[in-house]
Amino acid sequence: MGFSEEQISSEILTYKKSRAAAIVVAATKGGYDTIMLGRRGRTDIGEFTMRRVSRKILHFAYRSTLWIVS
Repeated sequence: MGFSEEQISSEILTYKKSRAAAIVVAATKGGYDTIMLGRRGRTDIGEFTMRRVSRKILHFAYRSTLWIVS
């Protein structure tokens, strides 16, 4: 859909005190313009609210485009 495979990267961040902060720092250091996150939540309440990490990234990553997919 308009992106070559070389333009997409992923990284697994482990052993971090704050997963949300680590994701934002990695995106900033890597020069990424977009962060894409998956969120969980299969219940009515889960669909209404975002999980904690997604919500924190939404507030911290104000210089990036953020996609949250379910």
